[in-house]
This record gives sequence, structure tokens and C-alpha cells, in this order.
Amino acid sequence: MIHFQGQKLTYYKGNFQQFEKTKNEKDKNAIKAREGQLDEIARIQKFVDKFRYNAKRATLVQSRIKAIDRIDLVADVIQDPTCVFMFPNPEKISPPLMRLDEATIGYTPTGVSILDKVNINVDLETRIALIGPNGAGKSTLIKAWMQDLDLQDGYRFVHNRLRVGVFTQHHMDNLDLRLSAVEQLN
Repeated sequence: MIHFQGQKLTYYKGNFQQFEKTKNEKDKNAIKAREGQLDEIARIQKFVDKFRYNAKRATLVQSRIKAIDRIDLVADVIQDPTCVFMFPNPEKISPPLMRLDEATIGYTPTGVSILDKVNINVDLETRIALIGPNGAGKSTLIKAWMQDLDLQDGYRFVHNRLRVGVFTQHHMDNLDLRLSAVEQLN
């Protein structure tokens, strides 16, 4: 596990539960160490304030001030912010949600078909992973499904109440990079 916080990477061994346990212990120890250091600084500062104007103790006061300066404070523990995603339950839609029958998919200006005789039926239980080399037609298939690309031949059905969200590899051009990931979703 690698934890990224405060522009710093911290490596942990084990699974996520072991990471949480180790990180919580590390945070508790850091908080305890920091509190101990702050108590020590307060104790020394009290001595300095008490004898600051006493000429007989000037060397002691100076050495205590230097001791305070030498203390390397443990960094304050920063807790990860919590973020809760709330997705509404989708309305039930009768199948099929999307379907391609004997579809020929390609780009009309060139007239070259990239995918021929594509048959895909998507319902509420369907899970699909598109895997293949560059140029195999994965993005072209998605564009045809999303009705961003006209079919050269065949039939396409998309349920009229279906709402689809797509995040492609080229969406970075459309994002405002000053916003956080959560703000991008709004």
C-alpha cells in the first residue's frame, strides 16, 4: 500500500486492513510524541520566562532558548478528509438497454468499416470489458453505442430512458484542472 499525503509517499506492507491498523498506530504515536514535545517546550519556556531578566541565570536562559530551537517538532498528524459518494438508485428499465444487431461500424468520410457484423445486447446484468490493441475499434464501438457515430449498416437500439456516463482517455482536455476530482463530478 502506498499512502499519498502532504506531497509525500509512505509505503506500507500488507493489505488494506493492515495498512489502516499500522497507519492508526503510527498516527497515535506521532500525536503522543508531538504532545510530549510541546509539553517539554512549555516547561522550558516557563523557566525562560521566569528567569529572563535575572543576570545570574542569563547563561542558563540562553542555553534553554537554544534547546527549544534544537527541538525538531514531530509534524502534526493530518487526518484524511472523508468523502461520501451518494448515488441515487437508478430507475428500473425494461431490457434491452442497448443493442447492436449486425452493425457495421466505421467512419463515413473514409468509407472504411472498422467493425463488421457486431451483435451486442446489454441489459441490467451485463458487464463488459473491452480489451485489445490500439486501433482495434474499442473507442469506435463505444462511440457507436453512445450514438456519437452513425452506423454504416445494421440496427442500433438505445432505451429512451437510459442515461450513460462515459469517462474516456481524452476527457482530460475537457476538465478544469483547478477543480478537485469531486468537484469535477458536479
